[in-house]
Amino acid sequence: MLPPALFASRSVVGANLFTAFLYGAFTIMLTLIPFVMIRGAHLPTLVAGLAFIPLQVLITVVSPLAGMLCRRFGRRLPLFAGGAVVALGCAMALRVDSNATYWADVFPSILLLALGMRLAIAPLTTLVLTSRPIAPEPRLASTARSRAPGRSSPSPCLAASCGRAVLSCSRDSIWR
Repeated sequence: MLPPALFASRSVVGANLFTAFLYGAFTIMLTLIPFVMIRGAHLPTLVAGLAFIPLQVLITVVSPLAGMLCRRFGRRLPLFAGGAVVALGCAMALRVDSNATYWADVFPSILLLALGMRLAIAPLTTLVLTSRPIAPEPRLASTARSRAPGRSSPSPCLAASCGRAVLSCSRDSIWR
């Protein structure tokens, strides 16, 4: 269980809310893009399956850049820039329709999603792991520090689950 004092920290609550919205949108995009590629744009399932390889490659390649940006500009700029780029990627995914092609319509949104997530993940993780409450006693400091990873990991999982739940509830009205 998390101590109630943890929720008094604005940075922890803000980071968890930001994480929930970021991962919720990301999960919805990862679920909808292949579906729209196959059923809407009538692209082959192989293309839909391979569509996210650039996402993994870009996230891996951009990781060192996110750390350098955090060291140079602090956590806020990469965090908000990453969120804005993810939002732009989600907006670009709205262009995928029945006439869509992979390189012109799908790839740009996946590119923006990958860049935005990578820019946001490093400062978000750093923020959550370093924003622990000050322990009243020195012997409790290591306990507070050890809880940091445990309080950051439920937010993405909960956001992903909520995103999938919203999609499944709205399935009937969207897919008709």
